[in-house]
Amino acid sequence: MPPIFDISKRTINEKEVSIIKACESNGGYPDLDFENTVQLRELFSGLLKENKVNIILSMENISLMSSYTVGVFSAFHRNFRDKNGSLVFCHLEDRPQRTFQATRIDQILNVYPTLEDALQHFQD
Repeated sequence: MPPIFDISKRTINEKEVSIIKACESNGGYPDLDFENTVQLRELFSGLLKENKVNIILSMENISLMSSYTVGVFSAFHRNFRDKNGSLVFCHLEDRPQRTFQATRIDQILNVYPTLEDALQHFQD
């Protein structure tokens, strides 16, 4: 199966920031269903092992996510924070935004409207 996520890197104030975006495949973008969230969880785990702990996840073009995804986000938010890093989100589509609000996870996660705003998080 081809990767459904692409990673790019930026350096901000001597911090390496990994930017994760969904890849277009078969004419569309993936939903964060169970299977795709498992792939994302493995990606997060690999980044942690490499001590890459400053992460931006762009939710652009992701229209659906499972409740399992919310749990993964919460767990890795803590894991990255425990290593003095951050997991931040940007470009939430309407339905994922409502899921964040309904589960109240938006009150603990750092969510920004744009990638530029999310990058600014690491300037402070």
